[in-house]
Amino acid sequence: MARTPRTDERRAALRFCLITIGWLACLSGWASFLSFSLADAPSATVWPNTSAPHNLCGSVGAVAAYYAFTYFGLAVYPLLLLLNAAVLAASRGNRLGDPWLRFVGFALVGTLCATAATLTLPNSDRYLITGPGGLVGTALAGLLQGGLQVVGTWLLLGLGLIVGFVLSADYLLVWLFRALRWAGQPSGSALAHGANATAEAGAALASGPPGPARRLGAGAPVRTITAKPT
Repeated sequence: MARTPRTDERRAALRFCLITIGWLACLSGWASFLSFSLADAPSATVWPNTSAPHNLCGSVGAVAAYYAFTYFGLAVYPLLLLLNAAVLAASRGNRLGDPWLRFVGFALVGTLCATAATLTLPNSDRYLITGPGGLVGTALAGLLQGGLQVVGTWLLLGLGLIVGFVLSADYLLVWLFRALRWAGQPSGSALAHGANATAEAGAALASGPPGPARRLGAGAPVRTITAKPT
């Protein structure tokens, strides 16, 4: 059944609204996470809390950032980057299908990045009491190291991150391959042109410079002298 122009207009309007909401969520997320303060409520790391939140998005941004860092730690930043990439792809007209696979990829990236942050970064006063990887990273790091030791843990983390990025942001890989192909085309044509020029120069040198007699006689007509009968 063919779609009517009215239906197309509604779909376009809905898509525009969703993309706008996505960009607002990305900008609000960056502002909330980058301006997060341990002294803002509901954090209990610093007591007493400040009366006015330092967060650029106010109390709502402070609460959202607190719970995000509590559960995922520094993994909120790669998750926010993936969200930005998804919104950018949708803004360029790309269709992001398979939402459940996207969700699984996002979950893998967030969980494994949190675990990697717990394993690599020492706990300090700059983070919440849950540490740089949050509750998820701390719990999974202890579980993996208890069963797989160090080498097995990092092998599983690396493989899981590759799978997570492919599931959540395969369009980024497509863009990367296209960029590499585009960058390789000018260089390939330049190399081919240079190779042809080198081959022509080598052929000219191999033939050698023309000698004096060849230069003087080049293009001169051959005259035949016949003796007159006496």
